[in-house]
Amino acid sequence: MHREVGLVGHAGKQARVVRGCAINRAIIHRLFNAMRLWQHVMRMTAPLLLLFAFAAPAPVAAQRHSEQAEAFEARRDGRILSIRTIEARVIPAMKGAQYLGFDFDMGSAAYTLKFLRDGQVIWIYVDGRSGNIVGRTDR
Repeated sequence: MHREVGLVGHAGKQARVVRGCAINRAIIHRLFNAMRLWQHVMRMTAPLLLLFAFAAPAPVAAQRHSEQAEAFEARRDGRILSIRTIEARVIPAMKGAQYLGFDFDMGSAAYTLKFLRDGQVIWIYVDGRSGNIVGRTDR
């Protein structure tokens, strides 16, 4: 049986101290110090984490923007066909397949159109300059 030892005060509050409890003063002190250490570590590292989180995507976003601008200029100058023109040529030939979307690689000026038929994904590779199908995964 636990035996009451007395009252202790901390920050204007009183708590009963009982001898034999699993949580004693030393454990509470260690937990409090660990919590203070964690708060200190977080205060010191949080600005660095935020810096890295916002600094890392900038080059990727800038690269994506430049590729998009380059593709827009190539389309405007007539060096590549628009995706609408490519879709108008390819989608009717893919009877029974669901069109899922496309990707464009400016380096090779190639469109990749993605279809789904009978649970199988089909990729159609199209030359962006001529509009010719140059490859597919279902054959």
